[in-house]
Amino acid sequence: MERFHLMTGIIVLLLSLNISVFAHGNSNSEKIEATLYLGNNYSQGMQKLRQMEVDVAGVNIKKSLVDVLLNSRQYQALKEMGVPMQAKMQTRSAPDSNYKTSEEIQDFLRDIEKRFPTITAMVKIGQSVRGKDIWAIKISDNVSRKEIDEPAILFNSMHHAREVMTPEVAIDIIETLTSGYGKDQTITNWVNHNEIWV
Repeated sequence: MERFHLMTGIIVLLLSLNISVFAHGNSNSEKIEATLYLGNNYSQGMQKLRQMEVDVAGVNIKKSLVDVLLNSRQYQALKEMGVPMQAKMQTRSAPDSNYKTSEEIQDFLRDIEKRFPTITAMVKIGQSVRGKDIWAIKISDNVSRKEIDEPAILFNSMHHAREVMTPEVAIDIIETLTSGYGKDQTITNWVNHNEIWV
């Protein structure tokens, strides 16, 4: 019963995380970091940024400042609108070098599947509206068959376009379950008695 409560608590924690940061479009495309001054039209300005699908990285409501990540088209449009901004060009692969890009996450999953072939299987479960593959990994002692006799557990992450934190939590779960299997009795029991999907 304790095991069930712990796993349920982890699931609730993962599903409640919803942190939006940067991952739109081509992850290696040139991005412009900018701080915009929205002045007295803060609400209208934020609405316009949403309509333009601008990635907002931070806000200072008191000073009417917004930190954004722009592509060249968005930058040009804001410039033509006369929005005061300080900007610098930069090629970005992720919002912060400590977070993984979607390509790095796929490489991580492939590596895990290669290192732990008896308890993991990488499965393509669909495509995003932009045509990117959506991946899941199954972790179980009977990874090749559907285990209808065991509880299924789902850890869901990166279900919004600009999340960086929930994939890191999912990566930690995957690493913990795979590296601890056969070494830690509790983890081994989780993997042996559940069909776990991340």
